[in-house]
Amino acid sequence: IGPASPAQVKAAGGVFGTLRRLTDSVIFNLRTTRQLDRFIRYILAIIVLLITIIISFRTFGRNITKGIEAIGRNPLAKVSIQSMIVLNVIMILAVTLGGVILSLVIISL
Repeated sequence: IGPASPAQVKAAGGVFGTLRRLTDSVIFNLRTTRQLDRFIRYILAIIVLLITIIISFRTFGRNITKGIEAIGRNPLAKVSIQSMIVLNVIMILAVTLGGVILSLVIISL
């Protein structure tokens, strides 16, 4: 294993040729594998996990940043705003944990 010579890279079609060879190899391996359903389950589990993490951080994370801004605008409501921030952190953890558990269930089926 070593660096590819520029002549070989150019003969193979450059970056796009390399990407084409890589996708052809992946497609060939998927066609010949006997565990395609397991591969699809792993991909589905990764997608579910990423979607739950993104949704939880976008939804509850936005509330956390707005809460920090609100403390600066209304310092007398600091305790209630901080409790809302803690609740949002707990919700982030709960939704993310739910996504992890759902992903594990998808893989184990």
